[in-house]
Amino acid sequence: MAEDEKKKEKVDERPEFFWNYITKTMRLKQEKWTKCTTTNEFKEIINTFVNDAYQERLIFTLNTAAVLVPSFNFPEKPTSKVVYFIRNDVPSTLTLQNMSSTRICSQALMIGDILPNVLENLSVICDDVIFPLLNNPVNQNGWTSVIVNDMKTESQDLRNGIAQMKGLVINRTILPLPICIDEVMENAPAIAQGNLGKVNHLMKHALEFMVVKWLDSVEDLVHVKARDKIFSKEDFPRPEHLMNFWETRLENLENLADQLGDKRIKTIGFVLERIRSVFESSYRRIVELVLEALAEARDITKYLTPLRKIIDKFETADMDENRPNIRPLLLTVGLVWGHSKYFHTLDNMVLLFQLLHNTLIECAIRTIEPDAIFQGDVDEAYKKISTNINHLEFYRSTYKDTRGSLKKFKVGTEFNSQDWTWHPSEIFGRFDKFLARLETLGELFETGRDFIKLEKVTVGGLKGRQITMAIEKILEEYNGYYREWSNIQYNPLDPDYQGSTFEQDRLAFKQKTDILERKIAFQFEKALEDSHDLLLCGSLLLRPIIKAHMDPLMHVLVDDFADEINAVKADFNEFQKICESEGITVP
Repeated sequence: MAEDEKKKEKVDERPEFFWNYITKTMRLKQEKWTKCTTTNEFKEIINTFVNDAYQERLIFTLNTAAVLVPSFNFPEKPTSKVVYFIRNDVPSTLTLQNMSSTRICSQALMIGDILPNVLENLSVICDDVIFPLLNNPVNQNGWTSVIVNDMKTESQDLRNGIAQMKGLVINRTILPLPICIDEVMENAPAIAQGNLGKVNHLMKHALEFMVVKWLDSVEDLVHVKARDKIFSKEDFPRPEHLMNFWETRLENLENLADQLGDKRIKTIGFVLERIRSVFESSYRRIVELVLEALAEARDITKYLTPLRKIIDKFETADMDENRPNIRPLLLTVGLVWGHSKYFHTLDNMVLLFQLLHNTLIECAIRTIEPDAIFQGDVDEAYKKISTNINHLEFYRSTYKDTRGSLKKFKVGTEFNSQDWTWHPSEIFGRFDKFLARLETLGELFETGRDFIKLEKVTVGGLKGRQITMAIEKILEEYNGYYREWSNIQYNPLDPDYQGSTFEQDRLAFKQKTDILERKIAFQFEKALEDSHDLLLCGSLLLRPIIKAHMDPLMHVLVDDFADEINAVKADFNEFQKICESEGITVP
């Protein structure tokens, strides 16, 4: 008995019917179905639906692991296409014949699939179910003409709304078709032969209204400026955003061009031309706008593509590694300006340089590592700051060289490009603010380097120990002030951050260090009076406050130095006389 049941199960071909449909609509490999049917849990679900006359539906979908999963209920939030098999009558027995029957009256199953995109499903339902039902004359018996026309208007508004929403979701401009498009296509041959009576008032109004809607949508697209779009989402965008803008725009325009090449849309333009509609010019304007904008987008995308490869290096590597790439970067920008028929305008070039400078600033910030700059060695921090200042100044000098040799970028071109006549502040505004911030930080770390030299200052004389202890206390005070920088909650390299208190903190720090410098000057004065030797003070004596205090006292060192020179001279003269008396020649 058990062997007979196994044999019966093996020859049951009904589950294979499900797979035949699934493989067509979901494009899956045989392994997916094999894995599904060899999993006991899944196999039981399929067999239950096949053999239980009261089980209403069977649903197939792919889970997150891309495994084909059957169930009796629709998933709440599908992430892939959903295939359903629903009994038309419950209860009913499924046979291979009534499952695969092509006759509606004898079909046992309602079969179909649902996309995970809700808008796409809504669009299909409206176009294939709701609109045909509402606009079928058979279903309009008893309706007045007002109701019929109102229903067509409402249906068209719904279709337009769905198309607009779909366009927003996929970032594409969708040209919705009028409700009467089937009627237009049916009557197009007669209209072509001159039978204009086939175009009634309602059809004419629907076509003209739709063309006006198309024109508005196309104008909204082509009139969008790159600057407005980019800066609406980012405060300090990078060239990547500009390139993405043009690539997205190109894809959208190519999609629009494909739509305009659709036979149905071309037929609408043809009908408007045949009936000599005043809106036929609007249709032509749509085509012109799309083709012009498409040529622009193709040209700009073509010439910006090589630039992306160089800019990507600045996005990933630090400034030290990218210094050799600065000149090739600007040369490539020059070639884009010289050879792109559409990108050479002042607005485009100013925008590109602003975005490039944002990238350079981010690259420098990434190289300096602001989060750790006050945590490590002062000399190392000073070196990072000064090195990046040097890199940015090298970029600016290279930019000047590039700007001064624009003619070489126009070799082989036949159109005139707008010269780089913008004011430097238009493109270097934020760049200069950042450079000034680096210079300010450089001064701060230079102060730290000078104060650290107090560790090596040696003071002799009777008061040497007392002065040395005072200097050590000054150094300890400075270290305490410097450690406060490690507790800041903002990026000290960002000159644009509104919540930054860097300037207030810097001024407060400077006031404290100025007081410490006066204390140092006082101790140096005492040391000078006692030992007349400040040789080990080094560059500390060049600090503005200390220098101003010590300059009037330098005559002590000068007088001592003069006495030393005179003493050496006297000794030399005495030695020379002795040598001459002994007959020795002194050179």
